[in-house]
Amino acid sequence: MVRHWWQSERGSQIVQLALVVPIMLLLLYGYFEVWRVMQARDALQEGVFQAVLYFSTYGYDEPAKALRPEAWDVAREIIAENVRGTGIVDEEDLAGLELYITYDPAQLECDDLFTIEAVLPLTLHFTPLARKMTLRERRVGTYQCEPPAFDLEVQWPLDGYVGYPGEVRFYPNCYTSPVRIQVRVKSNGVLHYESPWFAAPCAQLVVHVFPPVPSGGWEITVCARGARSELPVCAEAVRGSCP
Repeated sequence: MVRHWWQSERGSQIVQLALVVPIMLLLLYGYFEVWRVMQARDALQEGVFQAVLYFSTYGYDEPAKALRPEAWDVAREIIAENVRGTGIVDEEDLAGLELYITYDPAQLECDDLFTIEAVLPLTLHFTPLARKMTLRERRVGTYQCEPPAFDLEVQWPLDGYVGYPGEVRFYPNCYTSPVRIQVRVKSNGVLHYESPWFAAPCAQLVVHVFPPVPSGGWEITVCARGARSELPVCAEAVRGSCP
């Protein structure tokens, strides 16, 4: 009788397991789809935010009193890049990304309002939820006819630093992200080191390492340029000497 009871109990556990496991898998897959939708929505929101910043700064051609033809495509690519970066949106869905920019052509002046709306189709693969849904994000901006300058705050080394500097730490405070940065080092008036242009995030501490300079006076210059435009380069120089 004990053996019969044990076999019955074991069979009951197997049946329970067979019922519970599929439900747990369905729940986990459902949670994944919900997380995927939330990630895609957040990426779309951030992409539209960046597109508005870009279009505010570079979308309006003041001398021509018109929108720049290429600004529309660049704004769409900014959103697409941001969504693509999540790695969870199908390329087929991404190809269906639509961008609408609304403005009043009769009042195309500095500080006028415009609206960017992005529409992204998203395919849900989870069988109980399998369908096409649409994500929308809409933001309002204004045309900035005089783009704000970059503010480069060098953290280290400081002016008058005595020693052999081998790195520079700085904050690039700017309107769009990322920017392109170049570091130049002069020693005794001669260019000792010049880095290639590299991407750096806005409002974050950047550390760039370079070969130590020879003894004598030196000067470090950090230059910045908009990654998606040709804004004037701004520079911040620190000077010092080493034994």
